[in-house]
Amino acid sequence: MTLNPSSSLPGKGLYTDEAMVARRQWIEQAHDCDLHGMSGEDRLSAERFRNNIESQVGFIQIPVSAAGPLLIHGEHAQGIFYVPLATTEGALSASATRGAKAATLSGGVTVRVVSDQMMRAPLFVFESLVQSMAFVAWIGDHLAEIHAIAKEHTRHGRLRTIEPVVLGDSVCVKLAYHTGDAYGANMVMACNHAISQWALAAFPAETGISVLDHYVDSQMSAEKKVNYMTYATSTHGKRVVAECLLKRDVIQAVLKTTAEDLFEALVSGTGPAWAAGVMGYNINFANIVAAIFAATGQDLATIPESSQGQLSFRLQEDGLYIGSLMPNLVVATVGGGVGLPSQQASLAMIDCQGAGKALKLAEIIAATALCLDISTCAAICADHFVKAHQHLGRTRPRTGMLRPEDAAGKGL
Repeated sequence: MTLNPSSSLPGKGLYTDEAMVARRQWIEQAHDCDLHGMSGEDRLSAERFRNNIESQVGFIQIPVSAAGPLLIHGEHAQGIFYVPLATTEGALSASATRGAKAATLSGGVTVRVVSDQMMRAPLFVFESLVQSMAFVAWIGDHLAEIHAIAKEHTRHGRLRTIEPVVLGDSVCVKLAYHTGDAYGANMVMACNHAISQWALAAFPAETGISVLDHYVDSQMSAEKKVNYMTYATSTHGKRVVAECLLKRDVIQAVLKTTAEDLFEALVSGTGPAWAAGVMGYNINFANIVAAIFAATGQDLATIPESSQGQLSFRLQEDGLYIGSLMPNLVVATVGGGVGLPSQQASLAMIDCQGAGKALKLAEIIAATALCLDISTCAAICADHFVKAHQHLGRTRPRTGMLRPEDAAGKGL
């Protein structure tokens, strides 16, 4: 099955089992993937979740939608995608789909991953600032040894940078790694533990200076917290940028507004955001990050840092340029919860299962987040936001009959 920008899922607006199955089968045919894992027809035994959870008492069901078609021009993600969103928020999938339509008809979203690393920082405590400075100098003289220790304790990771930070009588050593397609928290901590144990023995032996205390991880990594350091330096996750030039006729036909009005709405939102002390400026990246993370088995605790970001926009003669930056996108396609059947099915929808696909997943998330912001801002600009949520998020589910041409995938 060949997808094109006008391809659409069957059974639009129908809340029936028949329509749900038809849409799932349509995706399976379009992307040559198996989505049985998200059908809900099989219950996995509790044994299957060993190493993913303790003291399990049951399951939570979150419905999964497919937002698209979305045309992406990435270094790793290329082509038309239907993106899995696990959510209970009415109107989210519809809005993401509308934004994807506007972006796709305008030529698509261009996206790139510009950096990729995971930083953790062990803490060493000394008697004085002078001793802290001596430790920093000693670290600088032993960089090769530190890299060698890290290499011994991971097959997939790679230590990239070593940066000691003096805090009076204490030193945090920021160790940033490339972790491949894994989240890499356990990998990084194992390496840092080995490095710390070596330093705790070697530094006193060589200098006669004692380490009063040590913690294998400090709060300087700021993991799973919104913070300026990783926002600015991108030392915790993938830094991803995306852009789209929305055409004037598409803005009018799909988003029901004008390029000028959409631009003014984006500009007008910056002042209130700064007055509220918001870090960055985006409309609702968190909605997409949370929905895709839940669908694909990501670490949900990283949503706060992963959903931070910045929009940029410029009015042009042929439309509206809108770009985005997501500085701390923490995603994985191996390890943790991504290997479970339903999560694997979601990853299969976008061909992101297994090794070599984490950067592709990051590009897809960034492109989808930009599309949702396009649609949401347009809805507020055109005063359609409340009406859409009342229609899709509060009314009773609609029922109806699936048309034969829908089930057959008309429009391909």
